[in-house]
Amino acid sequence: MVKTEAFPTIRMKIDRLLKITNEYQFNDLVKAVYCINLCINNRSVLESCLALNACLIEYEEKGSKRIGTYDEFKGFFGKIYDVMKPGIADDYTVEDFGEVQLRYNDKFYRVIIGTGHNNVYACLNFLPTLARNISREEELCLALEYVSGTIDYFIEENKNDGVVEKRFVLPTEILFYKVQKFFKEEVKKYDILELDSLMMSEGTTIEKSHFVCREDNIYPLYNVSLLIDLYDIWENKIDFKEQISVANEGIIDRIYSLFKMDRSRSCSIFAPAMIFPEQKYDSSQRTYTFIAKASRGVVVALNADEYEEGQLEKEIANIGKYHKSGTLHIAEAFNRFDKSGLRGIHIPADMPIEYLIYDSFMNPNQMHMSLGEEGKKRKTCTALDVIYYLRSIKRFIFIW
Repeated sequence: MVKTEAFPTIRMKIDRLLKITNEYQFNDLVKAVYCINLCINNRSVLESCLALNACLIEYEEKGSKRIGTYDEFKGFFGKIYDVMKPGIADDYTVEDFGEVQLRYNDKFYRVIIGTGHNNVYACLNFLPTLARNISREEELCLALEYVSGTIDYFIEENKNDGVVEKRFVLPTEILFYKVQKFFKEEVKKYDILELDSLMMSEGTTIEKSHFVCREDNIYPLYNVSLLIDLYDIWENKIDFKEQISVANEGIIDRIYSLFKMDRSRSCSIFAPAMIFPEQKYDSSQRTYTFIAKASRGVVVALNADEYEEGQLEKEIANIGKYHKSGTLHIAEAFNRFDKSGLRGIHIPADMPIEYLIYDSFMNPNQMHMSLGEEGKKRKTCTALDVIYYLRSIKRFIFIW
């Protein structure tokens, strides 16, 4: 029996659907379910789509009914409609299908952010950094090729129609037959066995199920959260110190991506950055994730998790000491543009400084709450938030 974390009432849907799905031949059923869940217009009935996937996992009876033609598919759809249709617990989910792309190793991969999770886009920005830190880059390439390749294969037949509402609709005939071709020809291009092993973890729930095994065969289930679930599996294997490193490096990686074309010494964002007293390197100075400068102010980003209790305010006071005296010189901690010397800049005393304090939380699969501390004015955001802020900071640098 499948497990669930987020849908306590899904069992009732599964039991009702099983009475219908067990009447059909499994090979036909798995394609029909894939087509229904793939259909972009059905993204908002997430619980129902997962319930259909669960029926494939719990399939027991070898039914004789076929879903080989579109008319037979329409008949099956009609039988499950009352169970699958939107209810009061369903919320509208963004119906994207590859419009957003993730850049990895100078190649762009189509991804889906409307998965029912928040902050998916930000999370996916940390995925390459995490994979690099745990030596899983080959596995990441495999997952990205599969996700992006699947989207590319169906992108012309699975377009959004512009309707913004939760709904459950019959997929088109074109999409139905494209799915039949996908299972016959396209799936064999991917190492499904390896992908299945990547996605398996102790206590896997229906929300994180992406493949089903049947009579020594492995079939894909359509579940848009594959990449974020893979991230969750990997992120749960690192300790807190490694989490801090991934958060900081992921933010820096994003900065390098955003400012890839700016290789001049006047580039206004420095990552990672240090204070250079008297313009000389001092190993006692701490490294900050980044410092961004515009004409009217400076942003200094620090990860609060790197500091013991009370040390963060002392570090900010240290920055303030140099700033107030007019001797605040900062530079990047290493030469990322392969030129002689480090890129640096002087920040005068009359230029205001704002501090972007964040923590290392970057996993939307987990709960996170930050209540702040009584008497302290500084607010802390998450590493996920910083990814979104960077887009604003890029505009800030050029217009402020």
